[in-house]
Amino acid sequence: MGLKPKHFWYCVTVIGFVLSFFFGVSPPKDWGAALSFMAPVESWWAAHAAHPLLAACFAGLLFATVLLPEIWRVFRDHMFPSEPRPDWDLRDAIDYLRIRSKWAIGRIYYSTGEDRLLEQDIDEVLRDVASQGRISIWGRPSQTGVEALFSRGTEVKIPFSDLQSMSLDLTTIDDGTAPNGAVLRAYSQDQYRFLRVNRREIYGEWSPAFYGRLFFDKTWKSRRLRIVPDVAEAHSQ
Repeated sequence: MGLKPKHFWYCVTVIGFVLSFFFGVSPPKDWGAALSFMAPVESWWAAHAAHPLLAACFAGLLFATVLLPEIWRVFRDHMFPSEPRPDWDLRDAIDYLRIRSKWAIGRIYYSTGEDRLLEQDIDEVLRDVASQGRISIWGRPSQTGVEALFSRGTEVKIPFSDLQSMSLDLTTIDDGTAPNGAVLRAYSQDQYRFLRVNRREIYGEWSPAFYGRLFFDKTWKSRRLRIVPDVAEAHSQ
């Protein structure tokens, strides 16, 4: 799960409260006050760190190479949003929705009463969200005639209006070796193949669940293993 601006705000408020309540820390008013503020920090660091210089070096590396880039990434995405690009195979995105997303928690893989697979629900919500313009789906239009022998076609963003009359071919998303990748079909014919999405858009719509929460989810195993009860057993219940 990526950091969000609210997470940094939470940290600032908690750290500010602890420092001001327990340690009497206040912002320095001038350069001399800033230097006097650093003196006890240096003394505490030297007294508690086994290797003060080496520890300070690694603390600086952590701040410069981990925290600052992550802070910049969060603010960059909000202040300078970039045009989404396809970077994730739709089959992998569907696996993520089925196994790791918060949306899937509590959902069983196969509903006996409705005779419905979870992938059918995923197909429905994906096309709903894409039709509303909240995510984009890219694909290669199916080729016909001689072109189909020499080219896979050009990848294009699928118009929102086209998604309303199409559905995913579930046989292509269950099998990772499908030669044409994930496929959108309409009128019993392939319309778009090799479907891809933008990972950040998918995470933005369906955030990942914590593993601790998944561990206590009784339906997680059925989704991970794609458990479908025997037909005779299902009808006997």
